[in-house]
Amino acid sequence: MHPLLDDLDRLIRDDPERVPARLAEQPDLAQTVGLIDPATASEHWALLTAGSAGSAGHWNAGPARAAIEAAPEVYGNLNGIPADDKDAACRILLARMLAEGAQLSTAAHEQLGHVAAELRRAARAHLLSLFLDGGVPRAAVSFGDPDAARLIVVLAHGIVTDLDSLPQWSRTARRIRSQVAEGAGVPRDAVAAIAWFGYDSGTHLTALGTAHATVGAARLAGLLAGIRHRAPRAHVAVVAYSYSSTMAGELVEAGGGRLLDALFSIASAGVTTEAADAIEADLYARVFRFFATESADDGVAPLGRMSQHPVDPRGIPGAVVYGSDGGPVAGTNGIATVGHASHTPPGTPEEPGYFDPRTESFLYLVQMLAESV
Repeated sequence: MHPLLDDLDRLIRDDPERVPARLAEQPDLAQTVGLIDPATASEHWALLTAGSAGSAGHWNAGPARAAIEAAPEVYGNLNGIPADDKDAACRILLARMLAEGAQLSTAAHEQLGHVAAELRRAARAHLLSLFLDGGVPRAAVSFGDPDAARLIVVLAHGIVTDLDSLPQWSRTARRIRSQVAEGAGVPRDAVAAIAWFGYDSGTHLTALGTAHATVGAARLAGLLAGIRHRAPRAHVAVVAYSYSSTMAGELVEAGGGRLLDALFSIASAGVTTEAADAIEADLYARVFRFFATESADDGVAPLGRMSQHPVDPRGIPGAVVYGSDGGPVAGTNGIATVGHASHTPPGTPEEPGYFDPRTESFLYLVQMLAESV
């Protein structure tokens, strides 16, 4: 067992009112609890639910209910426990954060409002993590149940992006979910798409280094490890845009390739030489499949590679390089991506971003994901 979880187990059973004071001793706990081994977390949660009344995500009495009520910041971010239970804890935490708005900045309160809006909008949404990172909210919203899905797609954003951008990334996640399910001829519940906002992706200046990517890689690895524990037979794909491809490189270098079945690098800011070697080794061993693309009109991605992460993923041996400059995909003629944007700027349909549903890059992504279901 884990010392923190052992301590919580005792307090939850004997004196749950003392739990908040115990958690206050570790104010950054919600950021790090996701790094606990999922098998350990699962064992701990099974002991709590064994003496509880209700069903997953709807515990109405006993230790599980006490745990979710007393420590939602722990159980909402603890990977390896059921997605329904993580969602229940995160929703309690979200409601409390919104109710205590005076303790948050106006920007943070508005960002949490975006999270709440997405949960209201999508009936099958699961809030898989929620915590404050230096006063800035981080979250992961899954459209579809990752515990039950056959394909789990994780979307990761680039720099200068926070939960203010959740609405557009959520639309993309929902679109991927529906179009992949349609293309594969499977029920929509067979696919879960996660809009992952779990790290500070930094600025144009910090993006020249790997510090933010390293932190993000560790947090993403925790989420993926929990997914693997809960759904070992599911096909797991990470779609990494811009600086998140740098982060994905750090993930693979740290041994996280085993958590993936597919990795998409879109408009990459580059990976380190060590990460490129690790990706190449995993591709040689057929650990996962690797896809990479970049528009010829993208003048920003190459600038990102003039840094500590200079390797263009398209040049890694074994990478499947696909187009973003316009071309046919499965009988549909996709248009070219213009510039570096992930999404098409409002009011400028003539400047489609990489995830614009009309583009070759998006159509190919959907096709490859559908073939993996």
